Amino acid sequence: MKYKLIIFDWDGTLMDSIPKIVNCLKQAALRIGVPEPKTGDAAAVIGLSLDVAIATLFPKHRAMWPELVTGYQASYKSNTTLEPVMFIGATELLMELRTQGMLLAVATGKSRRGLDRVLKESGLSHYFITSRTADEASSKPAPDMLEQILSELGIAASSALMVGDSLLDMQMAKHANVDAVAMSWGAADKLALSATNALTVCDDYDELRSTIFS
Repeated sequence: MKYKLIIFDWDGTLMDSIPKIVNCLKQAALRIGVPEPKTGDAAAVIGLSLDVAIATLFPKHRAMWPELVTGYQASYKSNTTLEPVMFIGATELLMELRTQGMLLAVATGKSRRGLDRVLKESGLSHYFITSRTADEASSKPAPDMLEQILSELGIAASSALMVGDSLLDMQMAKHANVDAVAMSWGAADKLALSATNALTVCDDYDELRSTIFS
């Protein structure tokens, strides 16, 4: 196989968490009394570190950014009606890739605490050899997360593949000279993803499996 390492985004790629994140961003705005963002705009900042996402989404309300961050965090903890679940086929593919001897990693805009929590809750932590979060690297689309992972593992960019759902993921991979595959069910629509540097856009994990093993 061409790739030794597969690096996954988390939200919207492995886990169907976008509805909850979008809802919590809207709830944060309502708590503070600023205009509620449109669904598409809220989805577009997923993958950024939380502080950068808030700054991007509410550029006219700089003085309220700390309150919006706190409001988002409070909403995420209290909102139990939109609990994220793993996408169908995700766990099975991770298991197969590890069985085949492939290294797996995560590059996410989540905080370290947030990623560690979902890894524990999902029972998937043992599949990943390493990970990078917004606490340890520059926010996407900077290549920092990918470059740190490649350096840690001693793997060339040409031997790695990034799997993500957002334009930010595709841009990050491009900046790091890493091949990328997009999943169509997340933060960006299929047409927009098709116009990026993505090798292909997959509609499900069966398609992703075929791409990786081709």
